[in-house]
Amino acid sequence: MKFLRNIALAAATLLSFGTATSAATLATLDIEGGYAYELGANTQTFDLFGSFTTALLDPNLFNFDAYTFSAALSVTPDPGTQAITVFDDSFVATADEIRDFLFTLASSPFANDIADLVNYVVGNTGTPFDTPFGELTSSFTNFAPTANGITADFFLSFVNDSGGTGFQSLFTTQGGAFALNLEVASAVPAVPLPAGFPLLLAGLGGFAVMRRKQSRA
Repeated sequence: MKFLRNIALAAATLLSFGTATSAATLATLDIEGGYAYELGANTQTFDLFGSFTTALLDPNLFNFDAYTFSAALSVTPDPGTQAITVFDDSFVATADEIRDFLFTLASSPFANDIADLVNYVVGNTGTPFDTPFGELTSSFTNFAPTANGITADFFLSFVNDSGGTGFQSLFTTQGGAFALNLEVASAVPAVPLPAGFPLLLAGLGGFAVMRRKQSRA
């Protein structure tokens, strides 16, 4: 029994070294608030409002080879009802893949539109911004520092005056609550087991058997 215990211990130890992965949370973004939808005669209005909190937990955020991105969104359509999980998923991307994606995005026909939108949101003017799909208004207030980031209130309003009822198909009620949680973590790809792992186990087993025979002699 001692021989089997030693083999099991050796196998568990090698497995822990061969397949171990480690991850640490680097940054988070938590958003909570409400939404409102209004269908007019020729317009649709969709509002988002609430507060957000950011946290930068590692100043070396951009110095890793791979990252795990996680996102979870829950919606409460009516007050007092149970929250519905819209999605809760994660994926891993290497630093090279992220750079390639950003390069492709910067080279796309929509690069200027995206840059204008980012500049508008960051500028926080509170004035309407025309997009190909409608009019966007954003406002951020009550900024305050936290231990690792900032917190603030926000208001986003999108008005589509092209007609139709696109938003109505997405929301069965005129308003509700939501919570969105985003997380970026470091990711270390699993190290494959060494090719000689079975031979190493056999060698350990043979060594144990030899010692057992010697002790009996």
